[in-house]
Amino acid sequence: MTYKAVALHDPPGWSISVTEGLPDHMFAHTQARRLTEVEPTAREVIAELTEVDPSRVKVEVTIRMPEPVAAAQEALAEAETKAQESISAAAECRRRVAMAARNEGFTMQEVAKLLGISHQRVSQLISAAKLSA
Repeated sequence: MTYKAVALHDPPGWSISVTEGLPDHMFAHTQARRLTEVEPTAREVIAELTEVDPSRVKVEVTIRMPEPVAAAQEALAEAETKAQESISAAAECRRRVAMAARNEGFTMQEVAKLLGISHQRVSQLISAAKLSA
């Protein structure tokens, strides 16, 4: 069985509540000093309450961050998504430049110099562009 727990930052450590999996008459709440200790601590308290070997206890921990951390983390995720989209767009533009230059009679070495990459990479870009066309 998989148990579910929620961990909240509660300085100087973490407050942990087991929210799913325990019998109705049981409740588990404990603390850990560090985030890295949350999952093993939750597993140990569940094992004690249920009298099961800790190695057989599976627990999924949800980390609830304070609002400023959660907001910053969300902004980071959005920025990383935009960055990945920009990288993909740049790669597509690089392929188009390579193809356009080759179609205009540039040598592989000239395209490589233009793009600041090796002629082997130019060959890979052109092959990829031909496959996607």
